[in-house]
Amino acid sequence: MENMRKLSKLLCLLTIALLVFGCGTKEPVEQTEVQEKAIPVETMEVTKGEFKKFLTLSGLTDAHKTVIVTPKIAGAEKVISLNIKEGDKVTEGQTLAVLDQSTVSIQLNQAQRAYDDALANYERNKALFEAGAIPKASFEQVETVLIQARNALEAQQIAFNNTIVKAPISGIVTAVNVVEGGLATASAPMATIVDISVLEINTSINEMQVEKISVGQEVEISVPAAGDKVFNGKIDFISPVMNQTKSYPVKITLDNSKGELKAGMYAKIGLTTDVLQDVVKVPRKAVITRDNESKVFVVEEGRAVMKKVTIGMNNGTEVEITSGLNPGEILVITGNEDLVDGDLVTIVNRGEN
Repeated sequence: MENMRKLSKLLCLLTIALLVFGCGTKEPVEQTEVQEKAIPVETMEVTKGEFKKFLTLSGLTDAHKTVIVTPKIAGAEKVISLNIKEGDKVTEGQTLAVLDQSTVSIQLNQAQRAYDDALANYERNKALFEAGAIPKASFEQVETVLIQARNALEAQQIAFNNTIVKAPISGIVTAVNVVEGGLATASAPMATIVDISVLEINTSINEMQVEKISVGQEVEISVPAAGDKVFNGKIDFISPVMNQTKSYPVKITLDNSKGELKAGMYAKIGLTTDVLQDVVKVPRKAVITRDNESKVFVVEEGRAVMKKVTIGMNNGTEVEITSGLNPGEILVITGNEDLVDGDLVTIVNRGEN
């Protein structure tokens, strides 16, 4: 019993000690001020300038000229020599092949002798006619024989020349269909030559845009297979008649004298359809949509100020601003996605319009 009373007293003393020392005054928590963090943005000064609206079309490049070479001969002749192979570059007038000339050579020689005889007879009879020794009718018969002999000689010369097959255009040989020692005929192609120094792109445009372009208009052409280079072309033809796809065929020509492109490549064509002068234009990325309205942010006294704007034309990279933004204002072009009106900002790079 005594032990129980001592334990109770000990517990009471411990409780009093905890109450005394545990309830001491606490040190006040130091209050620190939270500084506002500036949001980095890129900006540009708003100016006025020329605004162009573009239309993008597409098509495949094609050779400006493609010629199938066939010999101009009667019947079939043996190929004596063949001077080309696929992939060769040829120039206009270059000899591609020589055909058997044995038969036409004989015929040409006979025609030449007949012409020489007719010419000599004509000269003799001309002298007699001028001397009054023969009547005019006799002289005219001799003259007719000379003309016929000359025509026959010219025909045989053409036949002989046709045994020498020449390139009708400059270009690249893409097909050779004969072999040396084989036969060539006028009914079978000997070779195919393409000229890709100029390329064509056939595309089409809808009825809403066709009146905004014209023959001779310059265009910008990009060919993904050729990298990022932009090529210059021009509109060569606009069909006045709508095709089955309810659009108007358009032909674009492109200088390829350096041989940078090949026929059959996919190409994108940029056409200017509208040009506006002295308008406020900004990068498309500078305009955001908030509450179903077009908004931009400008910087005033180091803070972002949201402004409602009205959009005009859009060419994919730039937009026309018809109201809500004035030249000279500092426009946020990057970093505007999460901005809130009144945010503190810091300009990390100022771009140019």
